Formats: sequence, C-alpha cells, structure tokens
Amino acid sequence: THAGGEVNVSAATLIIGESAGSKGTYLLQDGSLSGGIVIGDAGTGELIQTGGIINLASADMIIADETTGVGEFNISAGSVNGSGTTPYIYVGNGGDGVYNQTGGTVSLNQLRVGNGGSGTGTANISGGLLEMTSSMTIGAANSTGVVNYTGGEVNVTGNLHVGWGNGGTGELVVTGTTLDITGTLQV
Repeated sequence: THAGGEVNVSAATLIIGESAGSKGTYLLQDGSLSGGIVIGDAGTGELIQTGGIINLASADMIIADETTGVGEFNISAGSVNGSGTTPYIYVGNGGDGVYNQTGGTVSLNQLRVGNGGSGTGTANISGGLLEMTSSMTIGAANSTGVVNYTGGEVNVTGNLHVGWGNGGTGELVVTGTTLDITGTLQV
C-alpha cells in the first residue's frame, strides 16, 4: 500500500507479478509513483489507483507483458501523466490485460489494447478523462483488443485504429457518450 510520499523507479521498472506463478498487488492511494511499470510480466499483477499521481515521463505502462502474464490496472481517482513521444500504455502486450477506468485523469501518447503478437486486451472506460496525444490502437497485429466506452471523456488527438495490421482483431463499443477523434477512424 502506497499512502503518501514518493516512489521513484525512473532508472529501472516497477514489476508487479514478475515470474510465472507469482502474484502481486500495488495499491496507490496518495503520493507519487514515477517510472516504467509492468503489471503482470510473466505472473499475475494488479495496480489499483484510488488517488495520487503516476508519472510515466518517457516510460511505458505494460499490462500483461509475456504470454503467461495476467495484468489489471484499475483507476478511480488521481492521475497518470506522460509526456513526449512516449509513453504508451499497452493492455495485453502478449498476455491477458485489463484496463478499467471509472474516474481520474490519464494523459499519454498512445494506448494500445491488444498488442505483442499474442496479446488479449480489454479496456473498460466508464468515467474520468482519458486523452491520447498521438493515437489509440485496438487489436494490433495478431492480437485481440476490445474497448467498452460507456462514460467519462475520451479524446484522441490523432488516429484511432480498430483491427490494425495483419491478423489484428479489434472491437470498439461506444454506448451513450461521445468519442472525440481529431484524426482518422480506421476500421
């Protein structure tokens, strides 16, 4: 449990659920967490954010990195901040990843849901603000991605790709809200 102060892993990476068979949970309630984050590398990991700040800077957040990886990120309050040509958030970057946003603010370069050749990713957005300065990809090459958008605000400054690349399978479900895309919707 991280209830205040600062954790800085900018020279390395925070890994939650590193090895196959391992399980880890990180609860961020207040304070700041800085650096790259892997949630479910080859094991099972969960990051729960109910407050505080995650500073990705020029690092990535990867949810389910390896084929055996299972990862979940849940944000209900607080913020995730990124800058520059990175960071990305990968949901299912080879493994089985889930992104749930019910509140808070997430600002980054790109969101990829289903990536890494064998990844399966699901993003459920029902509240808060999610903004990408470059693009969103749902189901990159040989991976599967699903985005369920039912509330909150999603802004994509750039293109939205649904089923992108050879063998990519993507699904976007928008219910009762508006998705703002500055670039092109590619399906």
